[in-house]
Amino acid sequence: MRTADPFRSGSRIDLWRDHYAGRAAGMVASEVRALFAVASRPEIVSLAGGMPNVSALPLESIGTLMARLVAEQGARALQYGSAQGDPALREPSAR
Repeated sequence: MRTADPFRSGSRIDLWRDHYAGRAAGMVASEVRALFAVASRPEIVSLAGGMPNVSALPLESIGTLMARLVAEQGARALQYGSAQGDPALREPSAR
């Protein structure tokens, strides 16, 4: 049996729905996924955490700093750390 292409016909119906396990029937879309779908629209300015206005970032400077960070800190710089951040950055600067 051949099934129509849902994207060609303009429909977004999931053609695989009948093949899912019964326990998947109650599953709903992730709220985070829905947030990112809305926040990624060009007319939206998102104030959500983790969604900076990347077009306003100084990418050349960030690239230079990231290269230095990876060169000096290696794998440590690419790993998740404490939610409190780097202790050395939280200490008052010496005067």
